[in-house]
Amino acid sequence: YQARASNNAVSVGYQARSDSRGVAVGSAAAGYEYGVALGASTVGTNNGVAVGWAARGSDYGVGVGNMADGGEGGVAIGYAAKGFSAVAVGRESDATFQGTALGYQALATNQGVAVGLGSRAHNFGVAVGRSANAITQGVALGYSALARENGVAVGYRADGQTNGTAVGNDADARWAGAALGGAANAATGGVAVGASADGSRYGIAIGNSAI
Repeated sequence: YQARASNNAVSVGYQARSDSRGVAVGSAAAGYEYGVALGASTVGTNNGVAVGWAARGSDYGVGVGNMADGGEGGVAIGYAAKGFSAVAVGRESDATFQGTALGYQALATNQGVAVGLGSRAHNFGVAVGRSANAITQGVALGYSALARENGVAVGYRADGQTNGTAVGNDADARWAGAALGGAANAATGGVAVGASADGSRYGIAIGNSAI
C-alpha cells in the first residue's frame, strides 16, 4: 500500500520507495541507486545494502542488524554497529578509517584493530581483550591492558608506553623499558624481570622484588 518505484526499481511494503534499480522491501523501506533495503525503515543507497529495522547501507557499504550503519564501503554487523570504510562486528561496535572492531562496544579508528568487549584501538594499534586499549602502533593483549606509542602490554592491566614492553599482570614499562613479571616496573631503558622487580633509569633488576 502506497509503495512507489521508478526507473526499474522494486518496492514492496507500506510506503516503501525505490528508484534507479534500487530494491526496497518492508514498511517505509527505501532503496535508491542500486541500493538494497530489507526491513522496516531501512535505507540502502548507492549500491549499499541494509538489512534490519532502521539499518542503513550507503556508498557500497553494508549494514546488517537493527540500526546498523555501513557506509563508504564499510561493513557494520550487529545492533547499532557503525562501519565507515572499516569493519565493525558486534553490538554498538564502531570502526572508521579502515579500522576493525570486533566485540560489544569495540572501537577502532585509523587502521586500528580492536577485539573484545569495550576494547579500543587507534592509529594502527592492536588491542585484544576486554577493555584493552592500544594507541599509535601500540599492542595491548589482555583485560584492561594499555599500550601506546609503539609500546607492548601483555597481561591484566599491563601498561607499556613509548617503546616499553610490559609482560605480566600489572606490569609497567615506559620509555623503552622492559618489565617481565607480575607488577614488575621498568622505566627509561630499565629492565625488570620477576614479580614486583623494579628497574629504572637503565638499571637491571632480576628476581622477585629485586631493585
